[in-house]
Amino acid sequence: GLYLLLGDYFRLEFVLQFQWMKTTIWIELFTVIGGLLFISKFSVVKNVKYISAACFLGIAIASFYITKPNASLTMEEDKLAEWSRTHTDINSLFVYPPTFNRFKTVSERSSWIDFKAITHQKAYLIPWYDRVNRIFKIDLKDRQNGVNLIEQANKNYIKINDHDLSFLLYSQSVDYIILPTQLEPSEYMYPAYSTEHFTIYKRVDLN
Repeated sequence: GLYLLLGDYFRLEFVLQFQWMKTTIWIELFTVIGGLLFISKFSVVKNVKYISAACFLGIAIASFYITKPNASLTMEEDKLAEWSRTHTDINSLFVYPPTFNRFKTVSERSSWIDFKAITHQKAYLIPWYDRVNRIFKIDLKDRQNGVNLIEQANKNYIKINDHDLSFLLYSQSVDYIILPTQLEPSEYMYPAYSTEHFTIYKRVDLN
């Protein structure tokens, strides 16, 4: 409640920098515990153990209805990341689909843009938004209109045009771009490694 008051209402930037406070698993755990104690106080059933058991049973049942990641695509992402870790320079700069959640961790390589926002500091947030808008073609209007942002970003990204490719590869010094495998890739890049659906394309160095 304090975070919402100071961050969302008063818009205090230093408070927004503590975004981890509302996303960490610890605050979620404390919230569940507090909720269970609150329920037990006003419930007919006073034993917290029974209420806790019912709550976690409900969570377990609900988990079966949550959309799971595509296992085969996750394996492909891991293969692409492992190849990148062992076959590219540690300072290489990558661009990859917004649906890739594991690539940076496994590959140990830097990315030009991440789909998820960084800490809420104006010095970083505005350039991040500009990059998301340029490459993934989504903006605040999409958010306000209830568009599924990651699905829309992914659809836009896989249709990236030569103008944006040239900007990334030569103006921004991106070394590798991961895209769905193309029969006729852009003249600015060539395939370096492929899995079933994706290819890591390397920048063509212009003489």
